[in-house]
Amino acid sequence: MDSLLQKIEDSRISQVAAYKKATIEQREQMDRELYNTCLHINDWEVFKQLMNKTFNNIITTLESYHSELTKKDIIWCCLFLLDVPTNDIILVLDIQSVSLYKLKQRLSQKLKLTSTKELELFLTTKSKGK
Repeated sequence: MDSLLQKIEDSRISQVAAYKKATIEQREQMDRELYNTCLHINDWEVFKQLMNKTFNNIITTLESYHSELTKKDIIWCCLFLLDVPTNDIILVLDIQSVSLYKLKQRLSQKLKLTSTKELELFLTTKSKGK
């Protein structure tokens, strides 16, 4: 996980000069590209392999036990486990902040959990193989 976070940070640092000169829309696009380049979010098979390797087969586990989960649900789970800032998650998933809250609530329900706090604990536990 640390190597992925380092890769994201290194990429961000390499773009700092261009980022400062960019408009808000350009910055958002740069951030989306950053996560896609580092995590391969737009290539499901590569993303899945990377996240499974990083988090104890988390995607395989989620997909096999909870077939009703969407890719967006699973991507949120992985971004959460990577400690990606909420604003970046909203940007990457292309949703509004209120939609993120609803996504987490629905995800908790799909996993038969009682709260989003329980969801976070569930993901953390599964990602460590416990």
